[in-house]
Amino acid sequence: MGGRRLTRLLQCVMSGEGHPPVVIGPYRQTPGLEYIMRWNRSLIVLLALGAVALPVVAGIKAMTLPELMELTQDTMLVTILDKTTEPIVVNEERWVFTKMTVAGESLRTGEAVSTDLHFWGSHDPTDRFTISEMPTLQDTRVGTRVVVFTNNDDRFDGRTFVNHLAAIFRVESAFQTEVVMGKGEGAAVSKNAKLSDVRTQVRDTHIILEAARQASAAQAK
Repeated sequence: MGGRRLTRLLQCVMSGEGHPPVVIGPYRQTPGLEYIMRWNRSLIVLLALGAVALPVVAGIKAMTLPELMELTQDTMLVTILDKTTEPIVVNEERWVFTKMTVAGESLRTGEAVSTDLHFWGSHDPTDRFTISEMPTLQDTRVGTRVVVFTNNDDRFDGRTFVNHLAAIFRVESAFQTEVVMGKGEGAAVSKNAKLSDVRTQVRDTHIILEAARQASAAQAK
């Protein structure tokens, strides 16, 4: 559910107004008391988790590449090998996440990567758990090669998350050149760019961010 729809629902709940219809994927329904109480409980979880794992309420903020890298822990170039949905209990509620098994490399360190990545929501219509900010189906198909910005979250047993659709960029081949597909103004990769150029930018930015982090740590001592 998008942030504005959730905000409107909560306004109605707090004010005692009637309840607006809620759209979940292709389904439309009018929430009853049990549904609204569940969203009230879930709101507390959303606020507690913040923008790192579940950035739905705040929406997606425009960020440059350095800004996105500063808020994430790794930048990977990987191939999606498998994709399944995984229910995770959040505040005694069953929420659906998508798990992608990937392999490739870290563009920050050059180390090999073989792991599972998660994002909130599902493209499977049987799950009925579509989130407007989740990565697109086109960007998450099995066999797709992507540049992805990730965070580990100990609150979810150390799972690695893709924050939202603006943290994953598909790689395509064009005229024997690998191209990272840009996502428009406000995205970390706004225009289509050669993978080699993105690799260099990520590595250079990582060196700058690490130097700043070490300098900050030294000053704090």
